[in-house]
Amino acid sequence: MIEDILYKKHNFLDKTKKCIIGLPIRVYDMKSGGYSILKKNKCFSKKEIEYLESVSKFDRNYYIGNKIRDEKLTDVLMNGFIDARKRFMYYNDIIDSDILSIKKDALFIINRPANKLVFDGYTFKIENVYSSYFYLNSMELYFSNQKNIIDLKGINEENLKKHKEFFLDDLCKIFNLTEGNDRLRRNQFIKDYRSLYLNRELDIGCYRELSIDSYFCYKDKIGNLNFYLDDTDDLYEINITYNYKNYLLPFFNMIL
Repeated sequence: MIEDILYKKHNFLDKTKKCIIGLPIRVYDMKSGGYSILKKNKCFSKKEIEYLESVSKFDRNYYIGNKIRDEKLTDVLMNGFIDARKRFMYYNDIIDSDILSIKKDALFIINRPANKLVFDGYTFKIENVYSSYFYLNSMELYFSNQKNIIDLKGINEENLKKHKEFFLDDLCKIFNLTEGNDRLRRNQFIKDYRSLYLNRELDIGCYRELSIDSYFCYKDKIGNLNFYLDDTDDLYEINITYNYKNYLLPFFNMIL
């Protein structure tokens, strides 16, 4: 039985769940969501279907994007996403408390595998499986211990690349230790890392702000104002408080 009405929400995040450690979070994504819904509702001619099934995903999405400028088709599409999510939850006995997040045609399900992925004209697939999750600084951090990566919602891929091999890699190490059973080793690592961070003994890339813009922050000594740069090698002039205050400190408080 469906417990409440989360299936009606196109975007949802359960912000009461700030920390999930060592539980699988499976991301079920609807395959060709927009196309499947419009096709199911007979919004394409036979000729259109033949064309759309012969072109690339990019060309198909471009065509559909132009087509749904018609307000009626937009309504069909949005109602179709609601219907697909409702049926997915029903067929897989998923209730609202199992759901961490909804991103339109993707559902993030905590610790409950879905067994029925093809039904009633819809097809879902497992897009990702994460092993831990933290909600920090209004950002969703999803960690996979199998891939040893963090997927972060809220920063574009281009800026995220600037943090890989630096701050995100360090967070991966802490996530791995947090999922393990050796608390002494984890706590010692955190103690050492905190000291290295605050004493500016890490690579300068670790002090790039993990934010939408992902800049280095400087404080002007004369005007006492902050200004931002995309690149620098001046480790001792940058402001290092952002990542510590918004990520490390609340993270440590959650797990220690």
